[in-house]
Amino acid sequence: TGTQLPAEVAAVKDNIVPYFIKTQLPVGLIGLVVAALLAAAMSSLDSDLKPRTPACRREHSGESSNGAWCDPSPGSCPPG
Repeated sequence: TGTQLPAEVAAVKDNIVPYFIKTQLPVGLIGLVVAALLAAAMSSLDSDLKPRTPACRREHSGESSNGAWCDPSPGSCPPG
């Protein structure tokens, strides 16, 4: 629209996009933008946690790292 940014918004570069979203987008579209940001964050978190799943499953199921099953109490699994 050609209007100048407020000085407090222009001073911190990280505030420009949120200011644009708040002042220029309709309410329904703001909701979609927020939902998309949350979905992207959840996807990144999921991608980070997925490789850790097998290790956690072994720890809690009683399987040692060499594939042998053992009592899940501490120190009962053979090393390896």
